[in-house]
Amino acid sequence: AVAVVTATAARDAARIERFTALFESYVRRNPPSESETTFRFAMLNADLARLANEPDRARAALRHMRADPEYRSPYLPLAFAHWVAYLDDPTDAVALLSQYFKANPGSKGGVLGAIWRPMLRKIRDVPSFKDLVRELGLVEYWRTTGDWPDFCSPLEGDDFECH
Repeated sequence: AVAVVTATAARDAARIERFTALFESYVRRNPPSESETTFRFAMLNADLARLANEPDRARAALRHMRADPEYRSPYLPLAFAHWVAYLDDPTDAVALLSQYFKANPGSKGGVLGAIWRPMLRKIRDVPSFKDLVRELGLVEYWRTTGDWPDFCSPLEGDDFECH
């Protein structure tokens, strides 16, 4: 999945096709059974990667997938967040990351890893991003330790900025 997202972010059609073929090959050899979420995640990425250079069609497919009960999983908002960010909707991406964290409070690492990825850089400009990092407990940690990440810094009072 990460390979498809990386290739897509680079807008490299040959890599997208190669990684999509790898996904499909994996799915054929490992049909959905105990890991339905992994299957859905792989198929979602493969299907959207094919449309990466056709943003209008990709947005339509993504809207359809998000409404489709077959794509209901507490883990899929993480994948959706990457795609809506790629398709230039960082506000919706932050909402999806927050939804993912609330549905999977023990999976904070998935959100923590995602918010610093280059593909999701634009989410740090969205006001609701501050709420998300507060929910994750990051601001409290940064203030307590004084160990702020490269992308964020304290401002006056309780405020901070990320970029």
